[in-house]
Amino acid sequence: MDGSFVSESPNSWVRQAKVADSIIRNELTKLIGYHLDHVKAFNINDTPTFLALIHGVSVPHPKSIAEMESLLQKKLDIKELRLVISFIETNHYDSSGVIRLPFLGLEPSYPDEVKPLIEKGITIILEGLTAMQQLFIQGVNYNLVDETLYVLIDTVGPTQPSPQEIERIEKQAVNITGFPVKLHVHSQPAVVITATGYQSYRDVSRAGFLRQLPAAQSTVQRIIEVSD
Repeated sequence: MDGSFVSESPNSWVRQAKVADSIIRNELTKLIGYHLDHVKAFNINDTPTFLALIHGVSVPHPKSIAEMESLLQKKLDIKELRLVISFIETNHYDSSGVIRLPFLGLEPSYPDEVKPLIEKGITIILEGLTAMQQLFIQGVNYNLVDETLYVLIDTVGPTQPSPQEIERIEKQAVNITGFPVKLHVHSQPAVVITATGYQSYRDVSRAGFLRQLPAAQSTVQRIIEVSD
């Protein structure tokens, strides 16, 4: 990338890249929603560097990258080895909004008999959040793990709930479900401001597409055709 050449033979780099591919692929099987496409090996300023192209549902944490880099250094016996991740994020959505697999999983992990209690608890949580001025719900994810209900609500708006308000809503949900509740609110200030007040971009963009649906369909189709 910087015009430098490797001192080792190409075959050696190919072998090391294959070993690194196997190690990284094995580590990713321990995580949710990640796929390794390929690994390439090269030198950057005399530093052995491995570039891994990964697809996933959430951006890898720097700590996880550091742990994987350390593992590669040990397995390949290259102390100065550096791991770089090229990441492509995959987003999933359903009728409630964005799906957060670390909080939801593909299927709920609780028995059917507690489903009404949990759904009522989620209703209480959503009512508590939507009662706050100009707070828009963008996604609802929850699951029962080790007898604790973990909830992640994606919101946008010019305000955000305080830790004290989160605690109050948690206690209301506990009274309904009978389970310990851990509420997380992923808050972003991304809103559209108009003369009539605040709206989420998701609602504004949907209304915009509906207003100009025929023109939008033909335009988007042309963009897709040119991109192929």
